[in-house]
Amino acid sequence: MAAITGSRDALETRIEGVSIEVNLLRDDLRKMSDKVHSAEGNIDTLKLEVASLKKQVSQMQQTSETLAYRVEDAEGRARLNNLRFLGFPERSEGQDTETFMENWIRGIVQSKDLSNHFVIERVHRALVPLHRPGPHQEP
Repeated sequence: MAAITGSRDALETRIEGVSIEVNLLRDDLRKMSDKVHSAEGNIDTLKLEVASLKKQVSQMQQTSETLAYRVEDAEGRARLNNLRFLGFPERSEGQDTETFMENWIRGIVQSKDLSNHFVIERVHRALVPLHRPGPHQEP
């Protein structure tokens, strides 16, 4: 009888130890389960944000392509209206480059052939360094 009681006490002690270990494992499992649920929620949120960002990037790429096309088109159109005149002596235009060019063009082209809408919007010189005679060159 004493052996049975001793075995029973030993089994109860082992069962209590196993029960405590099972309860600790349950707590750990609950904590892990909560973390997994939280991670799943975060992943779902991130999936939605990534999808939204992909859509925004796609729209921005389309806008960028459209703007690049428009800039290229505008640059091309701007070049189509430009005239370039070469061979004028240095400083021959004086102080008013626009008036000089307008008078020069009107002198070349008969006034009656020019439209009333003939306008010089802008004139500029190419930035070429001035020729300055050196010590061994004639001025």
